[in-house]
Amino acid sequence: MTSWPEFTRRLVFSPNGLSVLRAVLALTLPFLLLSQSGWLYLLAGFVFIFAALTDYWDGEWARRYDLQTNSGKIVDPTADKFLILVPLAAFAHLKIISVWWLVPIFLREIAVTFCRIGWYQEGAAVGAEKLGKIKLV
Repeated sequence: MTSWPEFTRRLVFSPNGLSVLRAVLALTLPFLLLSQSGWLYLLAGFVFIFAALTDYWDGEWARRYDLQTNSGKIVDPTADKFLILVPLAAFAHLKIISVWWLVPIFLREIAVTFCRIGWYQEGAAVGAEKLGKIKLV
């Protein structure tokens, strides 16, 4: 049985750990964007850029050191969805964009996520592809 310190070390210092970090960073963005402070807007921009870079780093790390996992094929795209949908929802709340821009994107991402989970349960996990990464950018 794996001890708790060993489990947390393996999670934090892994490509999946970077994906979880990206999701957590994405969840901080609405608080920064809704704060109505210029400095916090700037901080939100830096947080977003750093989180987007972790998307590159986790994939590079997983491929280089052969650390690709089926769970990572679910966690990585889910973190990407948080990184895109959460700030878009904040922008819709601030009336920077119309909520009608958010609805189709949100519905599509939910449908894709359900498909990925279904494929994962059947043993055929499908990770993010290069075209999806380009779309994220």
